[in-house]
Amino acid sequence: MISQFIQGEERRQFKDIIKALALVIDLAEGYDAQHGYNVALSAVQLGQYIGLPTVALRNLFYAGLLHDVGEVGYPKENQECDLFEWQFDAYIQPHPVIGEAIVSQLPTLKESGKIIRWHHEAWDGSGYPDRLKADMIPIEAQIIGLCDMFDVAGSVYRDKQELRRRLGPILKSRFSPDLLDQFRRLLAESELWGARNFDQKLWNSLGIDTVDLALLMNIEVDYFQLTLKTFANVIDAKHEYTKGHSLRVAAISRRIAEVLGNSEAEAERIERAGFLHDAGKVGIQRCILDKPGPLSDLEYNRIKAHPGMSAALLKTVKCLSDHAPMVRHHHERFDGKG
Repeated sequence: MISQFIQGEERRQFKDIIKALALVIDLAEGYDAQHGYNVALSAVQLGQYIGLPTVALRNLFYAGLLHDVGEVGYPKENQECDLFEWQFDAYIQPHPVIGEAIVSQLPTLKESGKIIRWHHEAWDGSGYPDRLKADMIPIEAQIIGLCDMFDVAGSVYRDKQELRRRLGPILKSRFSPDLLDQFRRLLAESELWGARNFDQKLWNSLGIDTVDLALLMNIEVDYFQLTLKTFANVIDAKHEYTKGHSLRVAAISRRIAEVLGNSEAEAERIERAGFLHDAGKVGIQRCILDKPGPLSDLEYNRIKAHPGMSAALLKTVKCLSDHAPMVRHHHERFDGKG
């Protein structure tokens, strides 16, 4: 069991990092910062309602939390299209495959990665990336797709009649009729769970340990370090010219710290700050990051704000809060002109 390898402090660190990763995704996508949680919690609620086992609920939770990780580099601010049409844009369609590749770097999340890969498949075979049809689509992937669509649409269409009118035809083509029936019954019986509203007592009764994924492991893995590297890859995906940048900064920073005589613990702390130093950039529009010409004053100020945004994000993660000052000040200069 993975609990053999992730215990005590490491369990909490792993959980905190995954939470922060979900916040980074939502920040990059321009969603409410709770979108990942909303999808994760409502997916677990629906999964429990239809009788899925606890292991499947764990996989659903992480798949919901991280389902949009592959979208981080997508220049959505340049796209002016309907809420239900943008998902078929040629640029966005690779994101489930990218998401699976990123999430699957963490061995304990491989099953969640598969769910992420297929959460845009459609019951009638018109989805992507593998054009799966009907029962070929795992029920977990259908659940994530349904909860994702419902949360995003609900944030755009406040009028319930308009929401039903727009969603109706799409739901019939995208999802299993049986799943839709179950979902409607659930909505009739209770309010859909979200980050600000879920039944804590019922949640606890499900017995879901969202760190222990109940998977047998053959090797021990440094999950904390591996998760940070995954986090760094997500950050760098925002900007095509910085692929691998955070990993390189982390490695070089650690080496310099070692040469300067820092302790092993301090060198490791500096390395971790290197992984995450550009986290704030995911909140900056890609058209600014990739702009070929000079930046306007407003755009330049957005760029200059990213160290503070990175530090603010790290402060939300207890085990990384003491790294925030390093990240916040990494663009300062010895001559005071930073």
